[in-house]
Amino acid sequence: TVKTDVVSDFSVNDTKVNSTGANTYTATTNLGSANFVVTGYEKAPITIEHITAQYTGKDIRVGGYVNANDVSITVYYSDGSSANVGSNCTVKGVSSVAPAITKTGYNDFIAVYDGKYEAKLQVWGYDVDRIEATYNGPSILTQTNYNKSDVSVTAYWTERKDGTNEAYIPKTFDVNSTLVTVVGNNSFTATAEGKQANFVVPGYDDRLYVDHISA
Repeated sequence: TVKTDVVSDFSVNDTKVNSTGANTYTATTNLGSANFVVTGYEKAPITIEHITAQYTGKDIRVGGYVNANDVSITVYYSDGSSANVGSNCTVKGVSSVAPAITKTGYNDFIAVYDGKYEAKLQVWGYDVDRIEATYNGPSILTQTNYNKSDVSVTAYWTERKDGTNEAYIPKTFDVNSTLVTVVGNNSFTATAEGKQANFVVPGYDDRLYVDHISA
């Protein structure tokens, strides 16, 4: 029978694991020395597996551009962790470099992080859906002009996702004519934001007409 004892008073020549695989060390006691092996491994570097992108800004009117500051990037790492890195990215179009809104509804873009990691990004576009025009002035004598300032024009957006659906007053608008030519309703057309709307101006004639003569 071989008697064994656990010795607590010993020293080792080194404790640093210097390489992957077998690392040999020597333990020394007052009874002698013995070698032992510690297996070393190299921790795999943490790498980026993929990213996601989310647009956080307001809807953009057709013709406008996406601002990268309104994009939030989340990075997913190989160790299972993730981190939001804010708006640290660039944005490009799917088929062009410029991130322009070209249509109403969802527009597709690509967000680029660290110059090489890409994620799909969607931004809602809107535009003027229609306008309405109303004449608010008095009846106008035929063969004279109504006052354009008596016409009000209101524009309405297409659907928006950011809750901003209020109508608005265009800064400028044009009318096809201001001359009232007939008694009763005179139809005119207002144009603003690339849209048109009809409105009516009432006309009257203050001349006396001879209906008939009786003998």
